[in-house]
Amino acid sequence: MFAMQATALAGQFNEMFGKVTLPPGYWTDMTAPDGPSTGGGIQTMQHLRLHAPEGGPILVMGSLDSGQMKLTVRTFANLQRLGQQRDFTLGVDKTAYHAFCARVRKLYEALHFVVVV
Repeated sequence: MFAMQATALAGQFNEMFGKVTLPPGYWTDMTAPDGPSTGGGIQTMQHLRLHAPEGGPILVMGSLDSGQMKLTVRTFANLQRLGQQRDFTLGVDKTAYHAFCARVRKLYEALHFVVVV
């Protein structure tokens, strides 16, 4: 049951936000479970990923735990530090990132998730 819910949440996220581009060419997705089981809801962590343009690194911008009904989103400053740790300069537009996160937050709050930034 948890794996199906997690797969559905990933599909919903990717359908709604997968075509959104954050200037200058970043895009996002959410991972789905690797298999048909999440260990009875114990392994329900999914990642929101920010893909850099032109084959740059993929940064984890947040996580969703459907078992705990919790979404965690990284701040822009946190993502910048993560990029620096990987010798990558985050070039995503800060205003666009904040606007995107606000849209994601609104969706998951409407689905009764606790959202933590």
